[in-house]
Amino acid sequence: MPNTELKVVDMPMGTGKTTGMIHFMNTFSDRQYLFVTPYKTERERIQTECPALDFHIPTNERSRLDECHRFIKQGKNIATTHALFSYFNPETMDLLSRQHYTLIIDEEPDCIFDTLVVPQEDFHMLKSENYFKVSETNKQLQLNPEREYTGSIAGFSELYKLCDRHSFYLVDDLTAEPNRIGIIGVMNPEIFNCFDEIFILTYLFADSNYDCYCRFCRIPYAYYHIADNTLCEGKFDDTAFREQCKSLIRLYSGRLNFRPPVERNQRAVTLSKSFYQNASTQMLSRVRCNASNFIRNICHGRQTDTLWSTYADYKSTIQGGGCYSKSFVSCNCRATNAYRDRRILAYLLNLSPHPYLVRWLRHNNIDVNLKHFPLTMLLQWIFRSQIRDGKPIELYLPSARMREILSGYLAGEIC
Repeated sequence: MPNTELKVVDMPMGTGKTTGMIHFMNTFSDRQYLFVTPYKTERERIQTECPALDFHIPTNERSRLDECHRFIKQGKNIATTHALFSYFNPETMDLLSRQHYTLIIDEEPDCIFDTLVVPQEDFHMLKSENYFKVSETNKQLQLNPEREYTGSIAGFSELYKLCDRHSFYLVDDLTAEPNRIGIIGVMNPEIFNCFDEIFILTYLFADSNYDCYCRFCRIPYAYYHIADNTLCEGKFDDTAFREQCKSLIRLYSGRLNFRPPVERNQRAVTLSKSFYQNASTQMLSRVRCNASNFIRNICHGRQTDTLWSTYADYKSTIQGGGCYSKSFVSCNCRATNAYRDRRILAYLLNLSPHPYLVRWLRHNNIDVNLKHFPLTMLLQWIFRSQIRDGKPIELYLPSARMREILSGYLAGEIC
């Protein structure tokens, strides 16, 4: 169990978290820093705005991890990405433990993720051939280091490659799919024992995946915020931020929205992933036409002032009309300012956390707030637009559930 307390800087997008931590690093320039960010461009920002700290960026195409190890050995300040951080292994942890780094993570890293779903028959075959054992106490897979899997079962060889930096647990008979077994991957929490101090910059930390991870791994944490470029103890009061959002988000409430069915035999248009998978061509055409109608006819939008999103697998299906190809932005897009001039938004999804993950967390007595995941994803996506600069936006949110979640947040009913 990690002993280093996690300092959670929990503040909304655009309120100065990163700027405040840059000021912190420049003020306490005698420390060693490892700054982890989702995007490559942010590494350069840290490097530029902290000139005296001489931040090094691992860029070696052949092995960025080896280059990062070299920088750690030399005690250099390092700016890197979430992607490279996810590859930190026992060697990385050993090297970090010999130094005195402060870790700053901008945005929550992926620490719990659904890794693999395998046929029950294949799973029991591999178990009988001693590729792994399963702990009776917590359902953890204990992989046999003397047996390397070279077979053809999808994903299993990748699981072996990850075993030195992740732990794996069975969803077991809790899985919803008959004759299949789900496996959940969890980042090794010992990485967080390798630092003198740890900060994570985020928003709505409570009930997030990372909060669930901390509870599962028993990682202690405390809330902090930035005020006048100074790090302060305690939680940030986001009441004024929500009020500002309420005044700037013009949420469409007209006939183009999909509403819960009135009669029992009516099929709900939920816009969930399963809805898209089972919807007829005619129904998907209706989704596209409604979005195009909102963008073109109601808001008089053009490609240059529009953002829209749906599930990646259905982008080409929905694309067309007002859903311009160059206006599509992934539903999990965050930490970019490339679209801050966009004023018309259409979010054609109804997100939920993965059912395997929900079952596994609940099996481990960790409460899961099913509204938190879609809310944080939606807010991050919305804040790619001109609302970042205090300008109003037109938002088409056709899913009744997603409208209810956003309205609850703006009213202060969802924390």
